[in-house]
Amino acid sequence: SHQRGPWPVGTAWDKTPAVVAALPGGSAHAVYRGYLDHMADWALGLQDEQGRPIPVIFRLLHENTGSWFWWGNAQSSPDEYRALFQFTVRYLRDQRGVRNLLYAYSPNSFNPPTEAAFLERYPGDDYVDVIGFDTYGPVDNNAQWFANVVDNAAFVARFAQARGKIPVISEIGIRASDIEAGKFDNQWYRQLIAHLKADPDARQMAYLLT
Repeated sequence: SHQRGPWPVGTAWDKTPAVVAALPGGSAHAVYRGYLDHMADWALGLQDEQGRPIPVIFRLLHENTGSWFWWGNAQSSPDEYRALFQFTVRYLRDQRGVRNLLYAYSPNSFNPPTEAAFLERYPGDDYVDVIGFDTYGPVDNNAQWFANVVDNAAFVARFAQARGKIPVISEIGIRASDIEAGKFDNQWYRQLIAHLKADPDARQMAYLLT
């Protein structure tokens, strides 16, 4: 979800700090809560022909260890970020009664991935169902990047499975600057899959989103 900031104008990429303002008691809380009501109305309407809720993975406030979104690490402290993630889940799940959303937590990849780094902004097991990471790499000279992808995938698999969560690669691809320069590699996907399958932990990813 590239959710716009809780202001009259702007986008998800607005770097104006807004996490504190979006929290209960904040100056933009009513606007943020309105976004969540819109989301809740949509999710509650997702039913199959028998009236059963259709499950959806909701990846919210992602890539929070970078600083290009209003919820990023330069725009909020770890405590503030966790508080907004937790409020979002509690409001949708407990106040609006939405039960068909699986909540995904996905920071950027780490180099190297460590539990301390991953836990710094992790909102807690009660608020997360799917655990992943986002990463983009170069077309050329990318052996080290592929190795880091495997390291992160293996770590996420162990971290998620220890908590009864679903491990994924939530976003991955060739970096935008290479695509814009016209570079491509028609073996990239096969290389990625081969690297992941060769590691007993990394191969446990439930899915990857390119």
